Amino acid sequence: MTDHHKEERPDVQAPDIIHKLVHDPDIFWHFALEVYGKPGVKDICLEAQNSFGADINLMLLYLWCDCHRVALPNETSVALGNTSHLWQTEILGPLREIRNGMKGGSGYREFLAQELEIEKRAQKALIACMSGVEVSETPLGARGQHLTSYAYECGLSEHLLSPLLAGAQQVVRPGVP
Repeated sequence: MTDHHKEERPDVQAPDIIHKLVHDPDIFWHFALEVYGKPGVKDICLEAQNSFGADINLMLLYLWCDCHRVALPNETSVALGNTSHLWQTEILGPLREIRNGMKGGSGYREFLAQELEIEKRAQKALIACMSGVEVSETPLGARGQHLTSYAYECGLSEHLLSPLLAGAQQVVRPGVP
């Protein structure tokens, strides 16, 4: 096989990349912001959240794992789901309701900025679930498995994931977490 037929693989292996992520959660924050800013991604994420109850942070974390070929053990996925549920039902969901009631009113932008800081804390809580976890690399061709599984759990159709996957392809660079 010639070089132009090889799939480009990141220089960083799955366990190393998780170690870096756990020690620097801002890696994921920046990935999430960059992907979220790609055309169509915000709309799909908000539709997934508002119509299907999906957690955007968890969707983007699964996307990050898939892009970096990180295979998470089932127990970790369960822990991520439990953590997500707690943050969504106890903290972020109620904040969203308050913010939606404030639209157009005074203090809205300040409240939104505070909510984004709390979203960042929620991401750190999700990432903490991955600390010390033994991960492996997904086989070539198995990309998208975590995000696709989560989408199925939420009742999202796979066609809604296309903008997310396209946005991630524009963001992820080999060897860069």
